[in-house]
Amino acid sequence: MLSATDNYRAAIELPRRRLARPVQSPRPGASPRAAQSLTAVRLEWVTARLALRDRWRRGQRGWPASFPLAQFPNAPLLVALGSWLVAASTDGSIHRYARAAFYAGLAAWAWTELAGGVNWVRRALGCAGLVYVVIKIGAALRA
Repeated sequence: MLSATDNYRAAIELPRRRLARPVQSPRPGASPRAAQSLTAVRLEWVTARLALRDRWRRGQRGWPASFPLAQFPNAPLLVALGSWLVAASTDGSIHRYARAAFYAGLAAWAWTELAGGVNWVRRALGCAGLVYVVIKIGAALRA
């Protein structure tokens, strides 16, 4: 008889599937060439559920894997987006501080993308973000 906890776990867990993975399986005493041409299939149980840490790593790698254009936002961009939401929903001094935090977070994100972007598109986004921040700060200072 299953307990209530087991029923709950069974209800929220994703089904497990068997996946075939090719594995090199050389026979003892076989030549190296024959060992390379032989492959066997090993069946493994694989769950479709990912841990939060694995999802974070996968999101940070970007999509598509060969030329990452989109990825889950990193910490400076999350700060900038959160500050932008606060600035959009408030006024007065809180609005001004939130806008300052937005520009600081956006500048930090743009600098990290410009300095360490994984491809030219990401570095161009960093450059555009940094130019945007400089223009907006210059306009706020009436320069």
